[in-house]
Amino acid sequence: MQRRILPALMLVLLLPACAQDDPVDPVDLQASQVEAQGKPAPQPHTYVLQIPGGWFSWEAAKTWAEGDGGHLVAITSAAENDAVKALLVAEGRFRCWIGLYQAKQAKEPDAAWKWVTREPIKYSNWYEGKPNDLDGVENGDESYGEILDDGTWNDIYPDYLNECFIVEYDYPAQPAALSISPSSYDFGGVPIGSSSPMVRFTVTNVGGLTSGGVHITPNQGQGGDFETMGFSCSGVLLVGQSCWVDMRFTPTTSCTGSPSITLSASAVPGGTSSAALSGTCIVPWVLGEGFGSEQFALIPAGTFQMGDITGIGLEHERPVHTVNITKAFFVQKTEVTQGQWKAVMGSNPAGFSSCGDLCPVERVSWDEVQAFLATLNATDPGKNYRLPTEAEWEYACRATTSGDFGGTGVPEEMGWIYENSGLMTHPVAQKQANAWGLFDMHGNVAEWVQD
Repeated sequence: MQRRILPALMLVLLLPACAQDDPVDPVDLQASQVEAQGKPAPQPHTYVLQIPGGWFSWEAAKTWAEGDGGHLVAITSAAENDAVKALLVAEGRFRCWIGLYQAKQAKEPDAAWKWVTREPIKYSNWYEGKPNDLDGVENGDESYGEILDDGTWNDIYPDYLNECFIVEYDYPAQPAALSISPSSYDFGGVPIGSSSPMVRFTVTNVGGLTSGGVHITPNQGQGGDFETMGFSCSGVLLVGQSCWVDMRFTPTTSCTGSPSITLSASAVPGGTSSAALSGTCIVPWVLGEGFGSEQFALIPAGTFQMGDITGIGLEHERPVHTVNITKAFFVQKTEVTQGQWKAVMGSNPAGFSSCGDLCPVERVSWDEVQAFLATLNATDPGKNYRLPTEAEWEYACRATTSGDFGGTGVPEEMGWIYENSGLMTHPVAQKQANAWGLFDMHGNVAEWVQD
């Protein structure tokens, strides 16, 4: 019969949380800093840089802004110009649409350029050179305005597209009340290189006037071991309305333990909510590599009939007798591999060394095995690695069966034998395991026992 080396151990790993970025807040200017724009009295205004995703014409940006309860910004004071410039710089943008337009054939700046709020541009509000690039339309086309990150303005033609625009809300920032459901989620254990199923988080505006947009942190590519797979939270979110964010846990190669991250939603204007996300990184393991707990199977205590039950075995396997295994024990799921032997002893005595690290080590004497066990025990204090007894080996091999062979009872299915091996060893765990998860209990190579 073939024998098996018997060790046992357990491992636990922990990991700190991942970092995240914060969204940029809107700008809120007081009444003294903005023009009344035809309203009964000056009032505070709110300015928000919107990046809904995609590329927008000026007309599309205007429609979006007005549908959100605002309008493209009308920059009628130096304070407004500074506020809008600050938004561009904070978001790292070079240029965005503003609410300035000029119709076909209109050539005179003071009379022809207008804001979406309908008042003329009034160059008298500006000192020399700012704004400095509004040259008027050419070829009879409309022209629209954008602001650059240095605070100057450009005139842009209708076929031009921008990915951002500045929306002005003619009221002060009014915090929305957001909620995220679920408020926490544990993705559980996921092997490195794999991904968990996606989970949808719902963000709802449960109070306040309106949200001029919802920022989600982390955004795509910012979550470390957590991925944002898609979201609808980009534009206005009125009271009672919801948007969604799809997340999944994809441990990176540097991930260990149980990382966590905060999924945050920030409304514009005002209002935040968050959900705690966590997961556990599982380091992929390969049978026959290292001596982690995943390499071993727990064999329960029990009673079995030991020996040659059918009379076709060797004489020393008779008579059949009852054996009681009084204590459960751990046994390695595979034969000790060449890779494991090399990791402990620093050499490889195998005759079939070309088979590779996942092939069983062979051509080792019982004494050499004892030296291997002594070295392994010295490098892993607190463990007791040893060979199984012959009774333990046969009990584990049978795994509750009572025929000539364990498992399915068909030798070719359970191991590499004379008829299918090509007279050479093969990597471990290629054939079917028995009921207790042990491989190659028949075939491949013979195995030493303690007694």
